[in-house]
Amino acid sequence: MPEGDDGERSGSKGSDTPRWVATIGAVGSVVALLGFLGFSNIGQLGNALDNALGGSASSSAEPPRASVTSEDDDPSATYRPTRTYTTKPTKTASPDEEATDETPFTAAALLPDDFEDDRGVGYTRVASGVHGCTDASHMSDNVQRVLSGYDCDLTVTGNYLKSGDVSEDADVLVSVQVIRFDDTSTAKAVKERIVAGGSWDFGIWCPNEGRGSDACDGYERARTESYVSYDHRYVVHAVALYVNLSSSPDAETATDAAADAAVTEIGPENYTGD
Repeated sequence: MPEGDDGERSGSKGSDTPRWVATIGAVGSVVALLGFLGFSNIGQLGNALDNALGGSASSSAEPPRASVTSEDDDPSATYRPTRTYTTKPTKTASPDEEATDETPFTAAALLPDDFEDDRGVGYTRVASGVHGCTDASHMSDNVQRVLSGYDCDLTVTGNYLKSGDVSEDADVLVSVQVIRFDDTSTAKAVKERIVAGGSWDFGIWCPNEGRGSDACDGYERARTESYVSYDHRYVVHAVALYVNLSSSPDAETATDAAADAAVTEIGPENYTGD
C-alpha cells in the first residue's frame, strides 16, 4: 500500500495480476458478452433489465404523478368568456305628446283607407287633405273659440262613401277630422270643454268633385249624426249624412252607425311606422 493512503482495499486472493490489468480485462469480457447477447452498450442492457422488472432505466425519470380529475375538466370543452352587450337607450315613441310622437300628420298615417260599421256596411275613403283647424264649413262659433283657445293649427280631413255600387239616394257621406294638440291632457280638455257647452258643431268637409261634393252647400238642411272624442293628443270628429241631404228621421239608423264607426277608426293607430 503506498504511503499516505489509509483507505481499505479489496482484491482477489491468489492473483498476482495488477488491478488495472484485471479491470481492463473485466471490461473487455463484459463488452464481449454484450456483443454476444446483441447489446451495443451497457445502457441498452440496463433498459432491457428494467423493462423485464417493470421499472425505468432512466436515472432522470420523474416519479409517477397522481392523476387529479375534476367535474369541470372536460378536454372537449372550450372556454368562452361571457360578453356583455349594451345598447344605447332610445327614446320611446308615443303619440301622447308632441316630443315623442312620430306619427306623420298626413291622411295616409291618420285615416284608414276604408272601414265597416256595426251593421256590416263598408265605407271607402274618396278624398282627404290638410287644412286649418277652424276652417270647416258650418263650424259653430263655440267650437271655433275652444279650438283657437288651445292653439290648434291644422286638421287632417277625409271623406268616405259607401263601398260598392250604391245609388245616390242610398249613399251616405262621412266627413272626418283629426286635430292635433301638444299632448293627451290638452286634447282631453278640448273635447270636454266643447261637449260641456251644450250644442256644438264641427262642421263638414266635402269632396271637391263627384258624389258628395254638393253636401256642404245643403249641410244645414240635412239630418246629421256627429261624434267627437280624443285619441292620445288628437281630437277626432266624424259626421255623417245622406248624399241627397235627407232630413227624414229614418236616416238616423245609417248615419249614426257610420259616424260612430268612423270616429273609432281614425287616429294615430293607423300609422304602422312604414
